[in-house]
Amino acid sequence: MNRLLAQGDGVRVQVLAPVVRNLKGEHADVFQQLRADEFSRVRVDAEVHPLTGPPPLDRRRKHSIDVVVDRVAVKASARQRLTESVETALGLAGGVVCVCTGLGSRMEVDPELVVPDEEKSLSEGAVAPWTKTSGAT
Repeated sequence: MNRLLAQGDGVRVQVLAPVVRNLKGEHADVFQQLRADEFSRVRVDAEVHPLTGPPPLDRRRKHSIDVVVDRVAVKASARQRLTESVETALGLAGGVVCVCTGLGSRMEVDPELVVPDEEKSLSEGAVAPWTKTSGAT
């Protein structure tokens, strides 16, 4: 909670509970239960939808579903609301909560570091991580 509040006053966050993680199915029962629990939004495969009209899902593909528990601006006066929202999310998702703001880290590949010289071919060492070091035996 302290890391969340340390983001600074006014930073808007979404408190999410991941209820389905990479599972095949249409998950109509999940949407129905979330509507019955009076939630209004879900994030399905990284896209937010109202629960009144969740997207149709291909039962043969894997999907991820997060329920949007709350959307709130971070500030000291909202501490109680944030605490309750995080506790609700933890209960829904078996001890897991996601906060979409920049908390945590994101790993990315920098193409310029992987391919430092675009003029080289693969056999000439164009992809830096694949290049053999001269000291290795």
